[in-house]
Amino acid sequence: MNQDLEKLGKEIQQSFSLLLKEYLPKNLLEKAKENKSLKIISIACGKFLEAECLFECFSSNDNQIKLFGIEIDKDLFNSANERLFSGNKKDQISLKCGDATSPENYEEWIKDGLFDLIIIRHPEITFNTDVFMKIFSNCKTLLLKEGFIFVTTHHENEKRAVEFLFKILDFNIVLEVENQGAASSKKGDEIVYADKYLLIGNNSKKIAS
Repeated sequence: MNQDLEKLGKEIQQSFSLLLKEYLPKNLLEKAKENKSLKIISIACGKFLEAECLFECFSSNDNQIKLFGIEIDKDLFNSANERLFSGNKKDQISLKCGDATSPENYEEWIKDGLFDLIIIRHPEITFNTDVFMKIFSNCKTLLLKEGFIFVTTHHENEKRAVEFLFKILDFNIVLEVENQGAASSKKGDEIVYADKYLLIGNNSKKIAS
């Protein structure tokens, strides 16, 4: 069973890496090539496994990216912290164990500028609507005007819920795609997909302060 889970985990990360390589907005790659730093945050980052995917995606200019992750679960945070801070990129990574709905938890990180890219993976928004309403509301003030928000969902109903939040928070949807290479597993007779849908939005209109 552990080998099956490990195999599935690798397939999920490979699938997410392909999503980044195919759909990451090109102007972010160009910004890194121009030796301009990029700030990327994963909200509710879990074990922050996508960190390796991001360094791979920006491999030719990975010294230009700074990664941030926030996770409320202590066990997941400790796992991310132990893994990422044992590598040679630890100076480019900032992690925090904290509540992602609280604006105060981002204050120190945005003193020198807002984020170019916000990543939220499979937010389970249909079960935690109030929580993710607050998180997505925070994103309006965390994201650069020319920045992007990159959201994946496992299920179509979650995708529709994210679309609704994008609409009421005035995020502009610049891309909506079904992940044809999504990793999958069987749950009884049902096939369950990971990161099946992708939505990319931008901060089309700032909320007045």
